[in-house]
Amino acid sequence: MLNPYQNESSINPQREDGHRQLANDVYRAIMFAPLNGSEIKVILCIISKTWGYNKKIDVISKSQIAAETGLSQSSVGKAIRSLRDKHIIFYRPSGTYANGSPLNEFGFNKHYDTWLVWQDQDQDFDIVSFVTQSNSAKRMVKKRQKQGQNPDPTKEIKEKKERGKFIPDSNFLDNEPEKL
Repeated sequence: MLNPYQNESSINPQREDGHRQLANDVYRAIMFAPLNGSEIKVILCIISKTWGYNKKIDVISKSQIAAETGLSQSSVGKAIRSLRDKHIIFYRPSGTYANGSPLNEFGFNKHYDTWLVWQDQDQDFDIVSFVTQSNSAKRMVKKRQKQGQNPDPTKEIKEKKERGKFIPDSNFLDNEPEKL
């Protein structure tokens, strides 16, 4: 299907002109995490400023984040503190200054199992299993939970594979992008 808006556009962005690689499970964890819009914008900005340039950490000012996200500096500060408290980002003083203010080095914590956002989930909830399962496996888990059965579909998937009746969706076979 062709994009019906393509002819109306005056731009034509290409992957070759720059892109961000993000592991599918990290992407799913960000989408599933109970975060507000400001927090998501700050996360995406930090990922862009670090991973987007093949860095694990980078010196980033609040004003840079505000300019990149369209948020006010006070909203950026609030989101940064919240994300730090949730262990989604980390930072430390960089030892550099801009206009007399100290700058911090920021990084994104890709280890989403350490994020402090999953506490409100069911006590049997396992974020790692959730974000790494294929969509068909997730549907099986939800169905089994509704029926009060063991939600682990691993055995059933294995049996279906052995019988040749299991066809994974496209996400099931995805390779993880190169580690940073």
